[in-house]
Amino acid sequence: MPTNVKVMRSDSEDLVEQSMCSMSGVNIVTKPKFSDIKKELLNESDISLLCMDGVYEGQNVVSYRDPFQDMQDIITVDQLKLALKLVFENKDTCFKTKEKNIARVLSLVKLSPGEVNKYTFIDPEKSYTRNLILTDNINYTLLLLCWNNNRESSIHNHPADGCFIKTLSGCLREVQYKYISDNELVKTKTSFIAEGQVSYIVDQSLHKIGNPLHQPALSLHLYTPPFGSCLSWSDPNSAPVEVKMGFYSCYGKRTPYLEGKPSKVVYLLQEIQQKVKTID
Repeated sequence: MPTNVKVMRSDSEDLVEQSMCSMSGVNIVTKPKFSDIKKELLNESDISLLCMDGVYEGQNVVSYRDPFQDMQDIITVDQLKLALKLVFENKDTCFKTKEKNIARVLSLVKLSPGEVNKYTFIDPEKSYTRNLILTDNINYTLLLLCWNNNRESSIHNHPADGCFIKTLSGCLREVQYKYISDNELVKTKTSFIAEGQVSYIVDQSLHKIGNPLHQPALSLHLYTPPFGSCLSWSDPNSAPVEVKMGFYSCYGKRTPYLEGKPSKVVYLLQEIQQKVKTID
């Protein structure tokens, strides 16, 4: 077996060497020089594979350095905001790379109880409560969902590139469906997202999420890009209806009208308006 083998090249002198190595049972697999790759010779599949390898970014071939390699645990929302900014700041990054980096960032999230409590608002009459934590209004929306025990969402879609979930406490159950027609959905998969685990769907699949336990659960949900409505099915054989999305709280403050029951501020304003009318 040869002990000193040169890197295989495409010129004729190396074809003899390649043949000799093959006869000797040596299989040489080398990567091309990416600086010599011409963009117009790459198809979409090639670019996707190179993106996953961290080599090809948008229209330029670059020497890629992983900015998340040395990232520490994320224990505050401010740290999480900076990490997500890092994910989306390069507009030329393909979605496969973004997908991987979002999952990596969420896997590092270990928010302290005090930090989570700032955004924890629960309506006991709802299956779950949507609390807005972060958004840049362009690339992503990050929510804290508070789940009441033994409750679940309706079947719904996500008119976005991706839905990422991290369970902070408790356990969630996800049931995915395949769309056949508006009145026919077929269940394809059931899985559980335990505390600390990250799960995501990126192909606009239909699913429902629920809390199967006898205790509340908390989960982070990141949607990219943000969206204002989705389609909802009450059961697999019902017709879909469009549902407008809202938030029960925003940035740690209760919202008065967007979702759920009116807040105390609304009741106070109504009381003041009633007294003003009485005086008039």
